[in-house]
Amino acid sequence: MEPLRAVSFRVSRCRLLAAAAIVLIPALAWGQELKGEGQVLGGDALAVGGARFQLWGIDAPEANQPCFIDGVGWECGAAAARKLAELASLGPLTCVPRADPDRTRRALRFAWCRNGAGDDLALEMVKSGLVYALRAQTMDYAAAEDAARAARLGMFRGVSMPPWEFRDAPRN
Repeated sequence: MEPLRAVSFRVSRCRLLAAAAIVLIPALAWGQELKGEGQVLGGDALAVGGARFQLWGIDAPEANQPCFIDGVGWECGAAAARKLAELASLGPLTCVPRADPDRTRRALRFAWCRNGAGDDLALEMVKSGLVYALRAQTMDYAAAEDAARAARLGMFRGVSMPPWEFRDAPRN
């Protein structure tokens, strides 16, 4: 019969190794391309292969953020999430993690993603007029936003506040 101390040490070591694996395996995988079905978490947020992230280069309206067309409010954040779900449903997603140079956003994970049809999800979202190009992060989508504005698509049919301003605005 083994001494109780040896059994206890082995169990503790196994628990420690299991906990380390849970923490380290996703961290190691984060530096690699992620492939799989996507779960939409918002107008600019997805989960793929257990990793949650924001789409690189865009910022969607918040779920509770109002947008207006001819003075009538509409749920532009929900519309953005529906459009992203439509795009994500076109086959498995392939996502490549991207590092953000801005220290204030480094707590978030960002990735560039395409769907099974080969569409750049962020570009398609910007072209729909349902998200803003995050020009402070990249200029990759600025021309597409300018075109959506000129065509008065999505949020640009009326009045909307950039999401970063809405998040920073004081609440009553």
